[in-house]
Amino acid sequence: CSLLLRPDLFVHSANIMLLAGVIPWWACQSHADATDLVDGWGYISGKACKWMMGMCLLPIARQSLWLNAAAAGFPEGVAFHRVTGWWCVAQVVIHSLCYTVTPALDAASDYEDWKHHLAHGNHTRGPECPGEFDGTQLRAVLAALRVYFWPWATRLSVETGEPEPNTLGVFILVGLIGTLAAVALAAFSLPRLRRARYDLFYVVHVPAAAFFIVMGAVHEFQMMVFVVPGVYAYFLDRTDFLNRTATSRFHHVTARVRLMTADWVRVDVAGPSLRSEAAYGTQFLYLRVPALGGESHAFSLAARCPSIVIKANGDWTRRLHELAQKQAAAALGIEHGAAPMSRLSSFATDLACEIDGVYGNASPPWRSYSHVLFVGGGVGVAPWLPAIEEWQEMCRLHGATAQTMRLVWCGRTHAELDAMGPYLPESGTTVFLTRASAREDGIDAAPEPVSTIAAPAQRAVGRGGTRPWLFAFVGVVSLCLTQMSFFYFKGASSLYVDYEKGCGDGCFEGEPTEAQYLLARALPVACAFVAIAAATAFARWASSHVIASMKCACLASGEGESAGTGAAGAGAQSTTLQARQRSVLLGRPDMADLIDKAVAEVEAVATPEAASPITTGLCVCVCGPDAMSKALQGAVRDARRRHRGVAIGLHVEEPDW
Repeated sequence: CSLLLRPDLFVHSANIMLLAGVIPWWACQSHADATDLVDGWGYISGKACKWMMGMCLLPIARQSLWLNAAAAGFPEGVAFHRVTGWWCVAQVVIHSLCYTVTPALDAASDYEDWKHHLAHGNHTRGPECPGEFDGTQLRAVLAALRVYFWPWATRLSVETGEPEPNTLGVFILVGLIGTLAAVALAAFSLPRLRRARYDLFYVVHVPAAAFFIVMGAVHEFQMMVFVVPGVYAYFLDRTDFLNRTATSRFHHVTARVRLMTADWVRVDVAGPSLRSEAAYGTQFLYLRVPALGGESHAFSLAARCPSIVIKANGDWTRRLHELAQKQAAAALGIEHGAAPMSRLSSFATDLACEIDGVYGNASPPWRSYSHVLFVGGGVGVAPWLPAIEEWQEMCRLHGATAQTMRLVWCGRTHAELDAMGPYLPESGTTVFLTRASAREDGIDAAPEPVSTIAAPAQRAVGRGGTRPWLFAFVGVVSLCLTQMSFFYFKGASSLYVDYEKGCGDGCFEGEPTEAQYLLARALPVACAFVAIAAATAFARWASSHVIASMKCACLASGEGESAGTGAAGAGAQSTTLQARQRSVLLGRPDMADLIDKAVAEVEAVATPEAASPITTGLCVCVCGPDAMSKALQGAVRDARRRHRGVAIGLHVEEPDW
């Protein structure tokens, strides 16, 4: 799904077009003034905010059918979540500003009309608050904004001049509080602040987002319709569903930690085998080190052991690297800071960790291509290593596969190659050292990997037959119950009041108080979240008690088909694992030349059988520095123009997600 893999262009274009589309609409209106233009922007930005919020929440579950349907993993979902989230905050800020300017302009216009009609002995409307028209125009604007935003300010009926409950102030104040929560959420999500104080970001992000959603739904219940798909997927993912619990998802393990370079550290998990959520795509886990605090961080797997490679790029990762140095120095019996890195990196120590995962994507973007070219820069090679490891294992077991995989790794110096070299595949790998010169002592002089843990058997949750049905059930039930709760309270004449229509025949006798109005708006939202939680709990119970005992033939056949897809298409065109030595080149890679050589391999093979799920084509996957990713993207665009007969896919993964 190109929308999830490259969301920027679509999301930016859609939001800009929505805002720009207000101008021609305004220009076509007769007798329209600046107030109408601002009001139009306020209206459309509110609608766009709800749309962006719904899109933003779709990929927040670490494993959901939304991601599987888009053939995207959680890292790609994070990028989509980020761009839609920023636009959601931008739209709600625009919405709040426009609906601050609109009443101010209306108050200024009303003040002029009042003075004009007063001079002629008549007027059409009165003030909205006591003393609004007694002073200057600026005072009238400030008085109108005060009663507009503050529900405890006295509001007057513009027809009769009598006091009336300020329910509009309740409506506006709730929305303003939600906007402030969104601004706080955005402030702590700024890349610089997030990296410097991830502990604060970790504490603020989810509560602020939840508060923003609740306040937004109380302000405008229609937002619940947009957020239900993402919220129920998150509920399913984070609660006890298909043998996963919110309290036991972190496994206490003992890891072997070893320094690799002055800013790289490798962590090999040596605890009980962890079940993977998907054995096929980019895999990742959440790591928490009690010695460094209670926060957890997501890292892509560098091996299915599982193992991860971490670069000291932020506060927490620097402290982890420092902890590994201290432990290695203590184990060697030397003073911390006195030993060279080459000596510290030769020794591995134990580290108490907590692991949440392993997660992944059951349908990675490269799954349907006959040829895959992985390109990684520095530790950015980590996401591709488990995929290549799985492919090599299939080659050893079956002797042939329907895919050909090649790896290009770009490092800076021989020291980085010495550190990463033992973990790179020997076959089909090309290494580029961008800041190194030739040496005579051999290139692969690195120590052997410290971990020999066997890769655990991994089963892809989400590829079984029951999960899609339960996912759909919870979604439909949650949406229906959410709408039912809204219409129930809207139809309850003793409680619900619509501020736009006022108190009419369907309302209770007398004007509603501010507390009654707030309760009428908050109860449907509370019932909506209760409905989602109840549907999730029922699905959880059904998955473990009812469906598991039914032994439905259709579900069993679905699971069998899913289990058999791992080696699908092996007879189309076979690729055996060749024992080739790794080639090491000095200098920067020529991306265009790499793509052309890979395309030449694709053109040299025969077209696969029609029944094969594998398409003859090339998928280029890149993860690394931004400059390298952009250079490769440009090379892919050029290659698509030169080789129009070859399907060339591109998958870009961010190294710091």
